Amino acid sequence: MGQRRLDSSRNLLGLIDAAIRAVEPKADWQKSAPTTAKVCLALDANAKNPAGRASKLPPECFTQYDPFAATPEKVGQSLQRDLGRIVQFNPDTSKALIVAGARLVADATLITDDEKTSLMKIQTKMDNLKTQLSKFSTAAATTEHYDQAHRRVVQTLQNGALPSKPVRLLDSIHAEYAANRRALSSVLFELYHQAFPLAIKAHAKALEIIREQMAFLESKEREESKLFSLPWKPSLVWQACATAQMRLHPDRLRCAASSDSGATSSATPRELLEGIIEFTNTEKSGAK
Repeated sequence: MGQRRLDSSRNLLGLIDAAIRAVEPKADWQKSAPTTAKVCLALDANAKNPAGRASKLPPECFTQYDPFAATPEKVGQSLQRDLGRIVQFNPDTSKALIVAGARLVADATLITDDEKTSLMKIQTKMDNLKTQLSKFSTAAATTEHYDQAHRRVVQTLQNGALPSKPVRLLDSIHAEYAANRRALSSVLFELYHQAFPLAIKAHAKALEIIREQMAFLESKEREESKLFSLPWKPSLVWQACATAQMRLHPDRLRCAASSDSGATSSATPRELLEGIIEFTNTEKSGAK
């Protein structure tokens, strides 16, 4: 099982790398939207070298920027505290940016209707499995050990005789619950790996659209600024594109794809596609 998880992890990481390569900034952006290109290259560079020193994002990404904040003693703090403040991520804003930028790409379909249906089925199955999984926690095993004594008293009073079912030892209950957790987790693991390629596909397409919208905005704003002999200053919408890129970049799923991140290896489609496609209990809607 361990080798299988490792192989699966490598496959998922390969999907992430391929998705990032597919949405590299266009060469002509260096002239028409140079700051957008810098943002894209910085995020992609960090993805290619996650263990190395992070590439600094252009100051235009920040609504408030402190060039002296990224000092050695502050390394490791959050992006906002290191460099400044960014536009707060809002799923509704990212979806609106995707809708606005859809006209700029040849195919703006995040995922097909059939893929949406498949993801909804996976979401329902994973929700049910996680509900079952919560019933077999370590704490639940201890509770069951004490509750069986109480049930035994109640049944004896009701029937006038001891129940035929023997009392289970605490270690036996823990072993049973652990086996149940492993079984349910294995099914969650399989469902997660069915959803992940579709999530990567949606992330890559969403990032492509937002990058196109961001480049379009910068180019248009630069032209207008030049018309009035003014320096270009990024709009709040352009900065929101930068925030959306940071949040929706496929590299954010690298931790979820890692074989040694058991807590995230059962992430649901709803969690994987936050800010791109909305999931509800009965329906799913989002940009297409």
